[in-house]
Amino acid sequence: MAKRRAAVAAAKPTAAASSHDENKAVARPNAPLRKRRSGAESIESQSSAMHWLASTLLPNVIMIAIAYAAVTYGYTTSPAYVRSTELLALLKKAFIALVCLTSRTQLADVFLPPNKTKTLRLLVWAHIKGVIVAILANCAGSMVIKYVLGLSPQYQKTAQLVVPIYFSIELAIGLGVPQGLFQFIVGFMVSWLKAVTVSSLVTKWFSDSEAHPAGFILVCTANLFASGIVLRFVGHYHRSRRVVSLSFGLIWSILQMLFTGTAFGLLALVANHFSMQEERQVEAAVLYYAVAWYAMHKYWKAPLRRALTYPFEPTKAKKA
Repeated sequence: MAKRRAAVAAAKPTAAASSHDENKAVARPNAPLRKRRSGAESIESQSSAMHWLASTLLPNVIMIAIAYAAVTYGYTTSPAYVRSTELLALLKKAFIALVCLTSRTQLADVFLPPNKTKTLRLLVWAHIKGVIVAILANCAGSMVIKYVLGLSPQYQKTAQLVVPIYFSIELAIGLGVPQGLFQFIVGFMVSWLKAVTVSSLVTKWFSDSEAHPAGFILVCTANLFASGIVLRFVGHYHRSRRVVSLSFGLIWSILQMLFTGTAFGLLALVANHFSMQEERQVEAAVLYYAVAWYAMHKYWKAPLRRALTYPFEPTKAKKA
């Protein structure tokens, strides 16, 4: 009996040790998993931080720096740029290209319904509709602005510019040039155009002896939003078969456009007034800076953000 008790007592520590070893063996495989999870979480947090920098911080810093440089070196205020017919003609062509690109993106289902088989007849008809919409959208702003200022719109000249630009863009994209590259380039050029031309527009309105505040609001709003309104109307009518669907959202959107366009024009108008006074040059520069910044915010920030966040996108999204 004494020998049996001694044997049992000797076996207990051995069993305890073996169970302890088994627990270690079971715990060991979980340790690498925890390390992997913590490593993946740290990589994910770093990636999200880099994505935030590229999508939020960097675009704002770049736009602030460019707006400051543009005003400091006179790219938006100097007569050498403001009155340059060659530069303005180039920037206006960029605006036409931006309208064509925007209509191509927003109204793809209008021009070519996705549920129909692509045939030569449908493709030709889609491009005809695309050209007509691009002409209407490009003429909308100049029609309102020139009517208020007492000038005659040049529809034929606009149409002659739209047609070759439209088909040049379609050909280039068909050959594989990324659409985002076009939007990046023309978006920057259009922001420059708006920053340059708004001052001359409000000056023409102010110099009119019969100038009315309503005309100022129309000119400034049409300068920024007329083409977009045409594209939205075409898309809305195609999808709902209604000319107008009055709603709180529509009314609020119209009020926002009127307020934004008027504020943009007022900044340029006050900046022009301050620029004529020697002691107010700093205030004028600050207001011109605000005009340049908002123009880039409206027309260039989205493609700039897409370009900066492109390295962080999944491979499938890049291919799409």
